Amino acid sequence: MRCPILIELPPPPQGKKGWPWTEESKQLPETKPDGSPWPLISIVTPSYNQAIFIEETIRSILLQGYPNLEYIIIDGKSTDNSVAVIQKYKKWLTYWVSEPDKGQSEAINKGWNKCNGEIIAWINSDDFYCINVFELAIKSFTDKSNIDLLYGDCNCLDKNSNKLGILKNLKFDLRRQMTGRNLILQPSTFFKRKILNKVGNLDTSLHFVMDYDLWVRILLANGKFQYIPTILSNYRVHDEAKSIASQFQVKLEIKKVLDRIYQGKSVPDIIRPWKRKAYSNFHRSVGEAYLINGQRALARKEFLQAIFQKPFQPGIAIMLSYLLDTWLGTNVGIFMQRLGWRLRNDNENNKLWEKIIRDY
Repeated sequence: MRCPILIELPPPPQGKKGWPWTEESKQLPETKPDGSPWPLISIVTPSYNQAIFIEETIRSILLQGYPNLEYIIIDGKSTDNSVAVIQKYKKWLTYWVSEPDKGQSEAINKGWNKCNGEIIAWINSDDFYCINVFELAIKSFTDKSNIDLLYGDCNCLDKNSNKLGILKNLKFDLRRQMTGRNLILQPSTFFKRKILNKVGNLDTSLHFVMDYDLWVRILLANGKFQYIPTILSNYRVHDEAKSIASQFQVKLEIKKVLDRIYQGKSVPDIIRPWKRKAYSNFHRSVGEAYLINGQRALARKEFLQAIFQKPFQPGIAIMLSYLLDTWLGTNVGIFMQRLGWRLRNDNENNKLWEKIIRDY
């Protein structure tokens, strides 16, 4: 399907202006500049009770001006107005359904099983793409044909679409990803169908870190990643956002992924030396969450586990100061962490993440 133009879509709700309400991406020609066809892009949106956001998501996909789009929405039997919003745009949808499911991962897999595209992505029903993103993604895949996954940065918005800041991807490499740090922003990713066929769909037992698990499996399959320093999507944080409201469940699922990697029968030689660092990072992150919540005894237990796993490592001074915090009720560890961020010149990004976790 060729993307519709603005005047073909239903009018936006009263008071909505700008992208993607009253603005649209440029219309691309029927073929690429070299005369070859545009590859089919398949986008899946899992949806459940996000009626106040989903129309913005839908329009940000349909108004990309792209000549060869496949768009699928899998709704989990929403009880709000989501289905009515979806039906407004059904003539431009390749497939949609509203039925009970076992969670977001299963919904995305359902959608992917309906996809035929060479390039695939998913975007949640409370996030939305930036303008002219599909053209940029395809150009990047064309320029570097060996790339399996493309990723960029995100705007961070509140529930009223006010900009909180820019979330930038941190330095990405195999070691960092294999030690429990999710460094790729999911709403700003596109990947090739062939790599998904190779590693398989999302793990439906995971409800929070299925993206991290997928990136790990792609890495272990020698997939090639490419970062483009461009804002590709808008990531929304709000009280009901699943990954914000359930920080401890997120961390427990990360441990589940780590266990599958490092406790399996055949651990790849290249990642075997990182096992203790991976579990140390896990315990440290749980300890920090407990400390933020004022649960100092539980935080102390996690920090001791983190030190036991990897006693000689960069950052050990911060963990020792965290332990001091749990006994004395001080904030020395938090001060040292912030100092470390400033010294690494990425304080703005980390302060934004800290604000998100604290406020939501």
